[in-house]
Amino acid sequence: MNNKLVLVLEYLNPKTGKTEPLAITRNEQALRIFKEQVLEEAKHKAWLKTGDGVLDFIHRVRFDSLETILDVLIPSNPQEGDDA
Repeated sequence: MNNKLVLVLEYLNPKTGKTEPLAITRNEQALRIFKEQVLEEAKHKAWLKTGDGVLDFIHRVRFDSLETILDVLIPSNPQEGDDA
């Protein structure tokens, strides 16, 4: 796995709109769980029908791109992706 990846928990200040980092991890299991959750949410959004075929297509393309990037950076199999 890419040892340059970090997962950061941030607090969003509702008054300023800025975030404040609270915690950071490089834990591979945490990164994989994060990936799974992000892809699940993105997939749901990608397949929601907006009534606009162009926007629907854009959402699906963005999901496909996100999935590809995350698969390279955070492989499901720990032995994959050591070159990223």
